[in-house]
Amino acid sequence: MSPNIKSALRILSFGFVCAAFVLSFQNCGAGFEVSKELSSNGGLSEKFVCGATETETFSKTYYPLLRTSCAGCHVSNGLAPSAFSSADLAAAFSGFQTATAAKIIANGSNPLHGGGAGKAEYNPILVQAQTNFDGCKSSQNPVVAGAITARTAPVIPAATATAKIITINLDSQLELGSTNLGGAQFQFSIRTALVGVGTVYIISNPSLRTVSSTVQVKGFKIKINGISDPLWTAFSQIDRTINAGAQPQNGQNLNGNLAVGNGTLAVPSTAATDTIQFEFETLKVP
Repeated sequence: MSPNIKSALRILSFGFVCAAFVLSFQNCGAGFEVSKELSSNGGLSEKFVCGATETETFSKTYYPLLRTSCAGCHVSNGLAPSAFSSADLAAAFSGFQTATAAKIIANGSNPLHGGGAGKAEYNPILVQAQTNFDGCKSSQNPVVAGAITARTAPVIPAATATAKIITINLDSQLELGSTNLGGAQFQFSIRTALVGVGTVYIISNPSLRTVSSTVQVKGFKIKINGISDPLWTAFSQIDRTINAGAQPQNGQNLNGNLAVGNGTLAVPSTAATDTIQFEFETLKVP
């Protein structure tokens, strides 16, 4: 065989090896569009383009690696909580919202986690994913003091002069905010009372019954028949983190209780069909 033919074969062989290497790398995390370099100020990578929504940004950062490496357990009805590796992107993003970035990075980088699903070499990928995701989130959703981030769906309390406890399932009865709060339930006492020349609602002892997740709650207001009183601030200063498995208790022992006391709302109607909603500045798994 002539030297020229041998040289051509060596070049062709090298080309096949390079192509195979590129394909194998891409299959590990197809579409994982992150820069290999952090920006100098620790913010967004100059090479990364944010998604139009948080879900889309998640699909371009964490999701490819989580989907390929964690789907053995972290899926809907899987062996582990937080279904952030589900085939359905919306379900995966919902599961991602209940997990913390610190936990995902720690477990995803640990070779002992998940029977070898975690790998030390995943650490820089996950850290970069966190940098890009958080940078996009903060640029698209700047924090506005007092802004509402969660709201319960309307419920009819059918309140009377006798106090009653109302329970709202935060995983199934939110119309705004994360609906994956580990089975947490929001509870409050409500009754009507005749004050002066009119009947008012008295809401007292708001509390949180947590199950599998710790939940952070910060400042909330109340809407009656879709209308809130901007001057009503009875529970606006609440800022608590309730551990998983907390049960509300009576009296002054603040366990699952968010506040001990009551707030009075004078509203245009106290009919049997009145609805009540709670709007939270923060209601999330921290």
